[in-house]
Amino acid sequence: MRQNRYVLGTILTLAVMLSITPSVSAQNIPDLLDAGTTPDSFAYGFKRLFEALDLAFTFNENDKVVKHIKFAELRFSEAISVVLKGMPEFVDGLTRDYDKQISDANKIAGLAENANDRETLSELVVVITSKHLEVLDKIKDIVPEQAKEKISSLKEIAIKGSTEALKNLAQENPKNL
Repeated sequence: MRQNRYVLGTILTLAVMLSITPSVSAQNIPDLLDAGTTPDSFAYGFKRLFEALDLAFTFNENDKVVKHIKFAELRFSEAISVVLKGMPEFVDGLTRDYDKQISDANKIAGLAENANDRETLSELVVVITSKHLEVLDKIKDIVPEQAKEKISSLKEIAIKGSTEALKNLAQENPKNL
């Protein structure tokens, strides 16, 4: 009986210690959108389906840019989340999707009819990609070694997206840069 109490006491002590120890997760990183459902979940396919439908039924081009940016942020957060969960095998697909969302946002922003809209939307892409670069700099030391290359790929895409948006801004108003 005494041995059972000892084992139970040890288990409870370990449980309390583990619950108060800070863990490394995507939710502990400031400025990172909550990834929600990630590719390791059964429901992820439904999430992506609803995103595609949402985008398909968005007819205003400016709203499409905002949605592409939102979806890029989600892919970025999902990529960071799965890396920190120790599942880097999902990052390649998320990285491709992140690149596509940023590229589509830049393309549509550059084609906006109104000059002010082009400028505002391009600035939004620059702000978001800059935020992503800050997050990547914050986590570079805490990601597992096997995921550093994948994080580097995300960084390259964010830089490319920001550069493209800055080019759009330079074409619109070179004096502001």
